[in-house]
Amino acid sequence: MSFDIELSNPFTSGADELFYGGPGQGGHMGASWPIAFGMDLGAPEGTEALAAFDGKVTSIFRPSSPSGGIYGDQITIRQNPNSPGGIGAFYTHLDTSVSVGSFVSRGDVVGRIIGFGGIPKHLHIALAERVNNVYTGVNLYDHFKATVNTDIILVVRFFQNGNPPQVVDFRSKSQEETERYQAALSSLAESEYSNTWTCAPEPVAVG
Repeated sequence: MSFDIELSNPFTSGADELFYGGPGQGGHMGASWPIAFGMDLGAPEGTEALAAFDGKVTSIFRPSSPSGGIYGDQITIRQNPNSPGGIGAFYTHLDTSVSVGSFVSRGDVVGRIIGFGGIPKHLHIALAERVNNVYTGVNLYDHFKATVNTDIILVVRFFQNGNPPQVVDFRSKSQEETERYQAALSSLAESEYSNTWTCAPEPVAVG
């Protein structure tokens, strides 16, 4: 049975509007949805990353070794935690400010961007639809690029039958933001990106 959910960008302000690849780009390869469906959104170190939807923090992985630690905390948030359906989000490259079992509302701070090595500062976020307790990654990269540094709320319909989600509506208090979003989507031009790293080599077990 399909459902609609309100999604907003993890950066409503402060991002540098550099994009380093979406699903299938820039090191986002493999069978694991947190990597394969990742979206890399640039932002300076210390920038607050926000919850994209209401949900429950179901897991946090904090690497203990220096080599793992350079990737930062890895966080999974699940919408509708009492159902075998719904959606999930995976965040990494953060110093997290939430705890496992806590509930977050869309727009709450979940962590701050960290720096590591010579890699440009960015958030890695991936979304997935959960059907019968199985996650399948979904691609909303163009919409996340188009809404960065705005307060636009997307109304996204998930069909729970294998069909990709659809943005069925959006809401904005600003006509300027509305025009920018519509122009960005109409062009659908891929932003230049150049990343040679592989994100999140030790993804958390999502639950």
